[in-house]
Amino acid sequence: MERYTVLAEGKDRLDVMNRIATLYLQKRIQVETFEYNRTAPEQGAYRITCLSERKDVIERLVNQISNIVEIKRAYYTM
Repeated sequence: MERYTVLAEGKDRLDVMNRIATLYLQKRIQVETFEYNRTAPEQGAYRITCLSERKDVIERLVNQISNIVEIKRAYYTM
């Protein structure tokens, strides 16, 4: 299994965090850490460390996260 770090920047709202967490649950991706840092008023950064065997699953997940209206951008690193 590979360790991936998914980073997303967006609005400071609890429902955004819930939607991101739901995507991980639906895809049955093991989450190690889920962090949130406030970067500006009503803005924040989400950092999720997870384990997955397949890179394409993570790429699709990041694409779905970036499609959330309140998210400005999302990307991943290994």
